[in-house]
Amino acid sequence: MDLTNEQWRAVSHLFPAPSGGRGRPRVNPRRVLNGVLWKIRSASPWRTLPTRYPPHQTCYRFYCEWISSDLLSSVINFLYSDLIYRGHLTPYQAVAEKRITLQIKERSFKFFIAPRFQNDWRTNTALLFLQ
Repeated sequence: MDLTNEQWRAVSHLFPAPSGGRGRPRVNPRRVLNGVLWKIRSASPWRTLPTRYPPHQTCYRFYCEWISSDLLSSVINFLYSDLIYRGHLTPYQAVAEKRITLQIKERSFKFFIAPRFQNDWRTNTALLFLQ
């Protein structure tokens, strides 16, 4: 789930401004956040992070920093509020409307987005909260 431009504009002020200086170039926080959200939504190991995101070590390092500073919590709270107020959808409504289905196999389960809703930002955001 990559953030929409509207979602990013609303949370971008939470991230520290890049400092000019020496050392490694700053990584784009939007790309890192998209990688972290992919990891949360997919529940896959960090090492399987797709190549469209920064390296998994970078995303994991920022994830740990953002967890300890409560930044990730603030972003998640915003995304939930945005889903309800702007998207007019709760995660449970997404399941009730069969936008998201649950597949159970033996001792595990996995959520799937119905094909017609796969590019819908509201359904992708709802899936983040169901994971």
